[in-house]
Amino acid sequence: MSIYETHKPAAGKGDYLKLKSGDKVKVRFASEPAVVTYDGERIRYQWVVFNHAEKKAQVYEAGAQVFGQLASLYPEWGEPTEFDVTISREGSGQFDTSYTVTPSPKSQPLAAEAKALVDAALENFPGKKSRWLSDVELDGRLPEALKPGAKEEEEPPIGEEDLPPEYR
Repeated sequence: MSIYETHKPAAGKGDYLKLKSGDKVKVRFASEPAVVTYDGERIRYQWVVFNHAEKKAQVYEAGAQVFGQLASLYPEWGEPTEFDVTISREGSGQFDTSYTVTPSPKSQPLAAEAKALVDAALENFPGKKSRWLSDVELDGRLPEALKPGAKEEEEPPIGEEDLPPEYR
């Protein structure tokens, strides 16, 4: 049997938190949301979260479903940065996947080590192709659209017309 048939990469081990069907993960949202758009239409939200199981800061990206559940918690729970939540995912397709966000009533403040990991992650967040949601709300400008799986663009090569006259 091939390693490609038997090995299943674990979700959430890298810098990005990724959930698959049946996963539940306890996190602390550690930033306000940033916005990223794909193909000029689909808006997604990104946060830095502290993943308690992995004991690391990760970037979590989700759609309106998760954002709406967090927003519905705000009147009674306050800012999501002040309490832990468990995010559950069921389903695997574009139209049959649902997420549940459940607040944890026994949340403790993040420990100093966790805060240091979050602070380090926040140094490079949001990325070049995303913007803080609060900035988008102020000026109405969405970030430049990405294509799914797109990488950061490389700088275009310098043409002769870009050089000062003395170097042409």
